[in-house]
Amino acid sequence: MKRKTKSSCPSCKRIIDAEIVEEKGRIYLKKTCPVHGAMKNLLWGDAKSYTEIEKYAMPATKGVHESCPMSCTTCSAHKSVPLGFVIDVTNRCDLKCPICFANAGAAGYVYEPDMGQIEKMLRMGLESGGEKNLEISGGEPLVRKDLPEIIRLAKKLGFKVIIITTNGLKIAREPGLAMKLKRAGATAIYLQFDGLTDDVYERIRGKRLLDKKLQVIRECRNAGLPVFLVPTVVKGINDAQLGDIIQFAVKNSDVVAGINFHTVTFTGRHDNISVEENRITLPDIAQRIREQTDGRVTFQDFYPMSYPNYLMEFYSKYRNKPVVMCGGDPHCGIATILHCYGNEYIPLTQIMDFGELERVTKSATAEYKGRWQRLTMPAKLFWEMRPGRILKKRVPKFRYYLTLLMASRMTWATGIKSMRYKNTLMLGIKLFHDHYNLEMDSLSKCTIQYLTPEGMVPFCAYQLFHREGVMEKWAEKNGAN
Repeated sequence: MKRKTKSSCPSCKRIIDAEIVEEKGRIYLKKTCPVHGAMKNLLWGDAKSYTEIEKYAMPATKGVHESCPMSCTTCSAHKSVPLGFVIDVTNRCDLKCPICFANAGAAGYVYEPDMGQIEKMLRMGLESGGEKNLEISGGEPLVRKDLPEIIRLAKKLGFKVIIITTNGLKIAREPGLAMKLKRAGATAIYLQFDGLTDDVYERIRGKRLLDKKLQVIRECRNAGLPVFLVPTVVKGINDAQLGDIIQFAVKNSDVVAGINFHTVTFTGRHDNISVEENRITLPDIAQRIREQTDGRVTFQDFYPMSYPNYLMEFYSKYRNKPVVMCGGDPHCGIATILHCYGNEYIPLTQIMDFGELERVTKSATAEYKGRWQRLTMPAKLFWEMRPGRILKKRVPKFRYYLTLLMASRMTWATGIKSMRYKNTLMLGIKLFHDHYNLEMDSLSKCTIQYLTPEGMVPFCAYQLFHREGVMEKWAEKNGAN
């Protein structure tokens, strides 16, 4: 296997030619910088699954801009429509984590757009035609006293899902804050949650934080505000706790809506870790999950974000309204959904025949002719879910919750709707690029866009090439130093 692409040099950040190659059952990115020489970096831990998952890629409809990724804010050749947006409302933080891709709290200046600038950025996202999903980030967004006002503004403008990315410390310190966020319009929080022992937090966050993380979950439970756990997975530090994190989430699935495991990225601040010793890839995380759950969750239970596009096609026809299809690189993120009952759980892929689900859904899409079928079609699909057809095994309450999920247009791409049902848990694994593993074809399909004062920028392009320049420039314009 060999495929040509573009990447960047970790030392000088220049864009250089690269090749994706297979060696000894693993996928590597090989490249040569004219100044800093040849290098080889691990891209994917299992060559077989790398090839198999490519079948879910959507055909590219646009070419890659010749100056990608330096001209993102003016580029018209991006290959996907946004499925979600991120906005940084500050670069301040109440932690200084040894591992932080945003290098938060260390810039030497304060980036904090005012409400007028924030509104302009939010409107830009809404006018792009993407999904109306927003992640409010930073820095630590909760250090802004006007965060509830920002949430209300986003809701008023038309965002349907508003998630706060947070370390949670302020929620733990201020009882009632979680309720204030929910009342303002927050849909959920993405909680930095790296493990279940304090030694993990000391290594990754610089402090013993487990008690505070548990307090955040209690506060959100009292407020009825769903929580997504977001562990940054670092090989050799917390990769032995993935199964325990899943079991913890299942036990707390009344408030925990999902887990999104992030691969550690070697950009920003990454003290006392190295690419050689601490790099972990998506299939590596899936393998550890299989081992630590005694085989209850395997790589075969995960699908990329683009998998449910056939469900979206049915929804579009059934509701007579356009939907956004996922055009992202299937290697950037994979997910599954766990059905929870008591302290037990099982992936949907082991309950349902996904091949049969796809066949039935595509057939229903082709058969749907008019509005009168809006009454008969759900009954037909529910009948197809009987044991022996789509449904492979009986699980308590499953058919009821599956029907609710289908009615709410549950998607792998966001997992957002799973927070409504206490018997479901979204489980995702997300890749983040750095200058070692950056693959430009993948970047050109990114479905998550940063909203900045200068325009929209794909997530990883923003972290690697634009964050520092944009923040410093606009911090100066705002007179914040």
